[in-house]
Amino acid sequence: MTISSVPMLPIITDWITLALGHWHKRSLHKSSDGIERTAYCGTHEPMAFPGGNASLSTGWLSYSADGDAERFHDDGHGIALLVEIEAPRAPPRIETVNIGRLRWKAEQQDVTGLSLGPLIKAYSHRDNPELTLLRLTLAGVMDPQTYARLDELRQIVEHRYHPGSSLDADGVLIEPNTEQLAETVGGGVLKRVLERLKDDVQSADPGTKRVADHALKLLYRIAWEEQPS
Repeated sequence: MTISSVPMLPIITDWITLALGHWHKRSLHKSSDGIERTAYCGTHEPMAFPGGNASLSTGWLSYSADGDAERFHDDGHGIALLVEIEAPRAPPRIETVNIGRLRWKAEQQDVTGLSLGPLIKAYSHRDNPELTLLRLTLAGVMDPQTYARLDELRQIVEHRYHPGSSLDADGVLIEPNTEQLAETVGGGVLKRVLERLKDDVQSADPGTKRVADHALKLLYRIAWEEQPS
């Protein structure tokens, strides 16, 4: 007998053995005789990224209000329980069987100093991307030419992987040379901000210098993204 995700009503497999549904995490419970005869089978497909972060899931929230909601979350694997009972009242043999096909992957990549070509190739050639729900987060610093290719990677993630997959590049900054920076920012208020930041980058105070350098990269990215296509 194989038990997968089942409704709320219990299935009575033996007069003293119960298979229960609804909770998404595998859980076995002992009877008064000390034998595990009651089982929640879990869910046949994962419903969240591994790690139990409820904010990265299908949207299901635990009914638990006791601060221990983790015990109701699946562990990132789709499973069923294979149960064998040799005779009435005999202890059940319960085996966990992995049956899930969908994979949830939350990945981070630091792209500082990297060529985007190998990264695009790597995500293009993964096995069965249509069965992977991917949440890819990028961070680091790129030159403008490399940053311009990010849309190629975004198209791969959003169209080759399972629906709902996404690329988050908000943490990526652009580091142009002096001429690129001045040309993109142009005149007006952004030019005045640029001049102030360039002065702060020369500051003897390490904190001021670090913040100004970060702000310069962010200013360039904002100005560059606002340019007409």
